[in-house]
Amino acid sequence: MDLSFLRTVYTPAAPVASLYMDVSRDREGAEQDIQARWDKAREDLASQGADAETLGAMDQVVGRGDGTAEPCGQLTFAADGRVLFDRLVADPSQDYTALWGPLPDPAPYLKRRGQHVPYVLVIVHSGGAALRAVDASGQRHTERVGPGPGSNGAQPEADAGQIVAAIDRLAVGGGAETIVLAGEPEGRERVRNRLSEGLRLLAGDVETETGPSGPEGLPLDDELQRRLDERAEEEQRTVANAFEEGRGNPDRVTEGFAPVVYALRQGRVETLVWSSGLAGGNAELWIGPYGEHLGLTEAELHDMGVAEPVRANAEAALIRAAALTSAKLAFLPQHDVEPDEGLGAVLRNAEAHR
Repeated sequence: MDLSFLRTVYTPAAPVASLYMDVSRDREGAEQDIQARWDKAREDLASQGADAETLGAMDQVVGRGDGTAEPCGQLTFAADGRVLFDRLVADPSQDYTALWGPLPDPAPYLKRRGQHVPYVLVIVHSGGAALRAVDASGQRHTERVGPGPGSNGAQPEADAGQIVAAIDRLAVGGGAETIVLAGEPEGRERVRNRLSEGLRLLAGDVETETGPSGPEGLPLDDELQRRLDERAEEEQRTVANAFEEGRGNPDRVTEGFAPVVYALRQGRVETLVWSSGLAGGNAELWIGPYGEHLGLTEAELHDMGVAEPVRANAEAALIRAAALTSAKLAFLPQHDVEPDEGLGAVLRNAEAHR
């Protein structure tokens, strides 16, 4: 899991409000439910110490929608009277999680979405294409190229080059790991032939009939989900295999809470391996201003030259260290791999790290 989308949220020194909330509008009475949910979350944040200015800034964004009736979550971080990060994401919370502390805490969201696979779905039709994407952060995007259904012909039809430009924008900008082509076979082939070599390697076809606006009562979404699940399982197996094969080699794998903290501090972690059996996730670690400022004790931070170390929730601190040292994160079921204390790491190549 790529954590680079989180890097910009770790700049303020002030305490941070973290909110992950269901804002789905796929049922009757959703607007009232969303407002009631935010009212409760707001009270929770205030009781934890959130200031009025920060809550006021959140009032301006929390509960917004993207115009769809699909399940939707909202992930928001705010501090010092301003919103630092606000995304509508494809994986909604069951209700809400509201936390106030020294660090943004994306753990509830990341755990909920699991091994996420960013993708672009392209539904090609005679006049153009409808595109749907979910990027590396989990944010959903939709785009139409060319006239839509029921068009009176006023808008010119799109060619394959225009469709490919939209795919490139969504795939490269969103860190897509797979591209699914659906719709008219001839149109799909024209689009595929215009893709760059790198994007062509990510592309696969779904053989199902679709209309210009998308699936018409046919199992396109089921097929898409099946492919995403297969890709997620493949990624999990790759990480699990790398972890098991590297066990016993301290240059390739480390495990256990303290050794992983040390490896993150050294910037040596390629992939943080987080098992469902993680022990100590609700403990606390000490942090400083930079990603490598991570320790089990306050004294360790003083030894690194940090004048005023801060104590933070261990899960939030581990994710911050991973994001700021360009490590990836993999949630693995306990039956697939059981690192000591539920926490391990596949390490970067020792030579490359020097």
